[in-house]
Amino acid sequence: MGCRRQPTGLIAITSSPSLGPPTRWLSTSNATSSPPSASLQDPSLALRDTFNRQHTYLRISLTERCNLRCTYCMPEEGVPLTPKPKLLSAAEILRLSRLFVSQGVTKIRLTGGEPTLRKDLEQIVEGLNELRPLGLHTIGMTTNGLTLHRNAAALRQRGLSHVNISLDTLDRLKFELMTRRKGFEHVLKSIHASLDAGFDSVKLNAVVIKNVNDGELLDFVELTRELPIYVRFIEYMPFDGNQWKDKKFLPYSAMLGSITKRYSNVQRLTDDANDTSKAYQIPGFKGKFGFITSMSEHFCGSCNRLRILADGHMKVCLFGNSEVNLRDAMRENASDEDLLQIISAAVKRKKKQHAGMFDLAKMPNRPMILIGGMSPPFLTSNLPKRWPVSSGFPTTTSTDSFVHPRFSAASVFHQTATQPPFHRNFSSGATGREPKRPKNPSTPASSADPSVEAGANSAVTPPSLTHFDATTGRPRMVNVSTKPETHRRATAKAAVHFSHAGTLPLVVSETPGGGAPATASKKGDVLAVAQLAGIHAAKQAGVLIPLAHPSLGVTHVDVVCTANARVGACGGVEVSATVECVGRTGVEVEAMVAASVAACTVFDMCKGVDKFIRITDVRVVHKAGGKSGEWWAE
Repeated sequence: MGCRRQPTGLIAITSSPSLGPPTRWLSTSNATSSPPSASLQDPSLALRDTFNRQHTYLRISLTERCNLRCTYCMPEEGVPLTPKPKLLSAAEILRLSRLFVSQGVTKIRLTGGEPTLRKDLEQIVEGLNELRPLGLHTIGMTTNGLTLHRNAAALRQRGLSHVNISLDTLDRLKFELMTRRKGFEHVLKSIHASLDAGFDSVKLNAVVIKNVNDGELLDFVELTRELPIYVRFIEYMPFDGNQWKDKKFLPYSAMLGSITKRYSNVQRLTDDANDTSKAYQIPGFKGKFGFITSMSEHFCGSCNRLRILADGHMKVCLFGNSEVNLRDAMRENASDEDLLQIISAAVKRKKKQHAGMFDLAKMPNRPMILIGGMSPPFLTSNLPKRWPVSSGFPTTTSTDSFVHPRFSAASVFHQTATQPPFHRNFSSGATGREPKRPKNPSTPASSADPSVEAGANSAVTPPSLTHFDATTGRPRMVNVSTKPETHRRATAKAAVHFSHAGTLPLVVSETPGGGAPATASKKGDVLAVAQLAGIHAAKQAGVLIPLAHPSLGVTHVDVVCTANARVGACGGVEVSATVECVGRTGVEVEAMVAASVAACTVFDMCKGVDKFIRITDVRVVHKAGGKSGEWWAE
């Protein structure tokens, strides 16, 4: 912590929020609110740094709250939210905006948290719109799209011109696992509503994580065939609490390589000055796609962005941990000239570029939820690609899927004779993943693997089986009597492979008269019966597995059975089972039993026409609650 005297009579006590108390501005004179001096009204002096970068783009976080719980943005233990009285008011936001516009800012973007949670959002947009005569050209907003469909038209009418919607997957089930919330259909509605509202630009932001959602690159690109949207793939970046690892990082060059394998006629577009993304387009497509390469090819040399956080702190670099507190300066009656001197001094301290990604992963910074401005990538498993109704086969699920006509199967999975259908190999011997890369030799083991603490000579306790008594050699049930009751959740998956192409049509085809679906046996609807069997099995796991605890605390079971032509070579059924409880022990076994029995039920009902059905890839893909916290299979 340091203290320096300002020429305006203010003392600045500065500190990074992650390293100590927040910056505090204390008045040592009776500051008055007066217009900026003539010298500071020259943008070349106030917002130009020592590397001759002119800052014309201001990002303002309106709130730290969010209605999703994404792993990238929200650390597992949560974040302490700033009390409402310490957040910027609408009047303070508009005062700072006017000040920055007077110094040459032409673009303002509203971020969060989730900005649509702010009740006075429309009034703030309207206030910003009044700054256009002063030189403001663009008013944008980045949102998760959960509620935007409700007021997209109103925001457009009040002056909002550009919308960025964060969406990292086109799979409803995966969306719910990633965000820990429902709402995928609402995001689709918001994309539709934004296009109908006539915004100057509608962009989709998708953070790409290796072995998580990189298999959906082509699906996102296909959206640009019929929709006039700009899909931007963002390299995964490290922030506090998001468990960043280099093995999850996928450079844009690899993403582009995957896309050009499918589309050989990809064209590079000309980027505007200060663009953060590299834009591409496929001839004949209505939209375009691009890459934000913050890690592999940073754009620090042309950076023109400044950030004001919801608590009134200003950051000159997304990855920097130094901040200045404009909120307290205003509340200590600092004049506009005082504020400009504070702002200008911070801009002048901006470094030439941020550190490399391995260094960034070890540096203190705020979690993304408290900074705002990027879509939340999610740390989850490499789940199958699925867009509702896109496979053409029915899905048995407790929740109806909504797909707006704009997002039809044809627009999402358009294929030609030269484009083979998507496949996913469920075989344990061929996962389709790239070989693991060796760890960077310059990266300490502790940073490459969070489970390895500093000190290579530290003693390591070998793992032990909790259901085995090492002293007697006998099996035992784990005593959970003293554990606290918490909310727990687990999801398991399985894949049923048919051995010939004739089985799948029997499972999903309809009778000639348009009646109930035909099935492979007279026992009933294959998918519906398998779903019920899985739900029943989850409740019996404690009976079937000798040392498992009785499933007395199970509060919810959801089994989804989906016929999918992309399972193996002849199609099959994907099974997903999610079990929740409030109890002292987890429900991974219940989820595994549910997925297994549902898969076995598919086998039982189809074995009369297909004797060589295989069941593979039975595994837990997600677990939440309890001492070990939340994790996803990789």
